[in-house]
Amino acid sequence: MSQLLILLIALPIRLKMLSVHLLYTLDLLSTVVFSTTGALLACENGENWLQALLYAVLTALGGGTIRDLLLPGSSVFWVHSSEYLWIAASVGLLTFVLAKFVALRREDLCWADGLGIAVFTVVGVQVGLEAADLSWLLLPILGLLTAMGGGFVRDVIRNKTPYALLHPHCAIASLTGGSLYILLSLLSLPPLCVTTFSIVAVIFVLALSRHSIGGYRLHKLS
Repeated sequence: MSQLLILLIALPIRLKMLSVHLLYTLDLLSTVVFSTTGALLACENGENWLQALLYAVLTALGGGTIRDLLLPGSSVFWVHSSEYLWIAASVGLLTFVLAKFVALRREDLCWADGLGIAVFTVVGVQVGLEAADLSWLLLPILGLLTAMGGGFVRDVIRNKTPYALLHPHCAIASLTGGSLYILLSLLSLPPLCVTTFSIVAVIFVLALSRHSIGGYRLHKLS
């Protein structure tokens, strides 16, 4: 009986740790996906390895960087967690090399890209909750900025109209997931449930906007 009581008491802590580890793993995977799509964009336009590296890093890390620069007292995340920078740069260069020998298509990453939008949205909202005393209304915007800011900056550098402006369904999906995250947090649901439901909500809205996840183009591409 006492062991069961201990397990029940420890369960919320275990669920919270599971949520943290799961989101961190998904965050790294999303970094891989976004850096891959950034590098492939350079490859498909016949650009060189340095441009592929730049697009990969901007796509994967740009949104989070802008977010951290805007938050008072917050340091840029990849400065103290350098694995993000190393992963984005390494994957970008590796993609550039592999694309010369293997037929890599950005369209094949639609599912993964949708998950990346969802994960980065949740991460952005979480950072806002932890880093500053912000209005609840601003937190979904931080999630949106984290998910799509890097692609926006990259497209501006390329002198292209950002895809996010031409196809706002990605922004709507991100804002929906970020708002749901806040709502569920206010209801004091377990962190694992809040994270999971919010990620699913983003993917659902993306799928609904084009009837199927495979039907929408990558939000980072133009």
